[in-house]
Amino acid sequence: MKKAIILFLAVIIGIFLADATVKAYELVDLERADGNGYVTHLWTYVPVQIPDVYEDQETDFRGVWISTMTGDIAGFESISQYMEEINSVFEIMEYFNLNVMVFLIRIYNDAFYESEYNKRSGYYSKADYSLFDPLEWIIDECHQRGIEFHAWMNPYRVISSGAPANLADYAATEPSYNIASNPEYLLKTGANGIILNPGEPAVREFLVNTCLEVVEKYDVDAIHFDDFFYADGVDDSVTRAKYNTEGLSLEDFRRRQVDLFIEELSSELRAFNARTGRTVQFGISPLGIYNNGWYTEEYIYDDNGNLIWPR
Repeated sequence: MKKAIILFLAVIIGIFLADATVKAYELVDLERADGNGYVTHLWTYVPVQIPDVYEDQETDFRGVWISTMTGDIAGFESISQYMEEINSVFEIMEYFNLNVMVFLIRIYNDAFYESEYNKRSGYYSKADYSLFDPLEWIIDECHQRGIEFHAWMNPYRVISSGAPANLADYAATEPSYNIASNPEYLLKTGANGIILNPGEPAVREFLVNTCLEVVEKYDVDAIHFDDFFYADGVDDSVTRAKYNTEGLSLEDFRRRQVDLFIEELSSELRAFNARTGRTVQFGISPLGIYNNGWYTEEYIYDDNGNLIWPR
């Protein structure tokens, strides 16, 4: 009986102490790195709050997504200008205790590096890689700071708008070594853009080779995708007539083509890691749809930290 009472008291004390540990901080508004105001949730005036006492967790993923396309940083103009641009990013990352840089290196079927498969991105066309490789420098600077570098790539997107009526006219503008130089491997989107055709085996092989080229040339810690799906408004009826031998529905056929690509790339990256002793990770970050709205109310969470409002 005494042992039972002692154990009961030990459990109660343990719960009390655990609860005290969990609540040993106050939530405070997160100040901007430049000291000019506070960080707010996307498209709202609701302040982002963090614990006033920061406890470093080695296994936390505390990342920032960086894209020249969206104006997060300027494109390359000169070595000194670009170093200053990226160093300002590192200062902010260190201020917020971030440990992962997710950097967009493939925007429109192009490359932020010298590539055998892809043309140079227009955002970095002024870089002379024989003198200075911006990507290699950024990765080295990340690792010196204990920051992982994740190579963010958009696999399918070619252009977002302005597609000509005839895909052959666009294909003629692409270099011969790029898969988009063949109109059979392109699909027009409802937004008058163009994507690579996910249902073509040659396209999947090209994308796998593109990713392998990056991990073989650079000491990246991960390959990271967004927009890894079919765009709205595409007509892939010709492709389905060629390859839909199982009689799948349109939706299931398209899912299957994306699955094939992701499975093949994952397998190749695992083989690369086993062969080289590297640990290149592979991940995908779909858009968080629920957060796409204009909300001025406070965010409400349940006791387990799950979002209740807004839905």
